[in-house]
Amino acid sequence: MDERFREDKGQKHIDRLDFISDQLNQSDSESSEIRFDLYQQENDLNEAAKSFNLSFAILLLVLLAILIKGYIQEGGLVYYVLPMVIIIGYLFYYRISIKSAHDKLELLKPKLPYSDESKEHQISVLNYQKSSSQLKLSYAQLIRNFYTAFFPVLLYYVKDLFFNHDTSSIQWIIFFVFAVGSGVFWWYHFNQEVSKYTEEINTRQQQINGMLIS
Repeated sequence: MDERFREDKGQKHIDRLDFISDQLNQSDSESSEIRFDLYQQENDLNEAAKSFNLSFAILLLVLLAILIKGYIQEGGLVYYVLPMVIIIGYLFYYRISIKSAHDKLELLKPKLPYSDESKEHQISVLNYQKSSSQLKLSYAQLIRNFYTAFFPVLLYYVKDLFFNHDTSSIQWIIFFVFAVGSGVFWWYHFNQEVSKYTEEINTRQQQINGMLIS
């Protein structure tokens, strides 16, 4: 009987070790899965940031190049230098706004080691995803406003520098309509991104509110 008792006790001990091992493996699997999701989200954010920054840099550099060329050819502090100062000021505003949104995102990033799938952990992940969408929204809004306001300015200086100055009233009206139309086009073009990220933010907030209530 003692021998059977020792065998049962030994088997229970082995079963307990197997159970602990399974739990550890499951925990490692869940942590790896969460790490992969966060890595994927960061990778998607980096790709979006590169795309937005490239769009911003293209118009910024072309504008500055046109204004510098005009200043070298014709001079004029108000006509060429003042727009350059305004554009550079917007660049600083762009950088500060993005840095502020990025710093907030870093503060909300779920920290290692990961706990089990508790409500608090799920809420922290949702808050991180919401903040990630807010960062993308900041990019989209800033670039939408930049293109809407400054693309018509670019067209004006291109016309002024490279085309005939003796423009008739009809030609000026056509150019004005085209310039305003280009601004409207860029507004609606980037506003699709703004709407998408706004919807993502609202969805995440609804999920957070639902988890807080439950």
